[in-house]
Amino acid sequence: MQRTYGELLAEERTTFRELPRGPFMAASSRSQKVDRQSTIKFANARYSVPLQYACLPVVVQSFVDRVEILRREQIIASHARIEPGKWALKLEHDLPVLERKPGLLDSGLPFTSGAWNDSQRLLRRELEYRFGEEGTRRLPSIVLLVKQHPWSLVCEATERAVQHRTFHEQAVRLELQQIVNGPLPCAVCQLVDTSAYPALLFHDATGVRDLSIYDAVLIEAAAESQSCLAP
Repeated sequence: MQRTYGELLAEERTTFRELPRGPFMAASSRSQKVDRQSTIKFANARYSVPLQYACLPVVVQSFVDRVEILRREQIIASHARIEPGKWALKLEHDLPVLERKPGLLDSGLPFTSGAWNDSQRLLRRELEYRFGEEGTRRLPSIVLLVKQHPWSLVCEATERAVQHRTFHEQAVRLELQQIVNGPLPCAVCQLVDTSAYPALLFHDATGVRDLSIYDAVLIEAAAESQSCLAP
């Protein structure tokens, strides 16, 4: 005798298990150890974790769209799933090593794998154009602001400085202060007195002006702003 789908469902319901009382996490979990390169291997792909967790045990949770790495029940890294054979690297995970080895800026895989955004690349080009080799050495001092503030805020400060065309590490610091502490007091937001910089008004036949003149104004303005913010 043929039976309807409804009758079959009613029969199967007698064997159904009770639904979980809490939310169900659709992920698989497994324990493993972070390698010396501060990465974990999952499904033949590599995912980075912050440098301080190298060689420590972690739990890897794999979802359909992402991979989360936990240490003592705290998420220390999260990545979108990638194809086998690929590397998922986050710049902020390896930034502390720049303090000891600034040369990795041009040779370390996390720093040469396209991790920089457009604003950060433009900032570096402008720093090197204005200050030469010294400009290259100034970049780590900017990215190492992550030691005091979240990387997301450092990136936002960099974006703001580039939008304002203020290519200087002090400008990034000033933008970061405004993000963290709110807008500057009105006393700080005043016009710069250019009477002390006659070269700004000088114009010769070539029409070429030394950009370091403007950098001097920027440095002094940033210093005055910091002194106003100091307790």
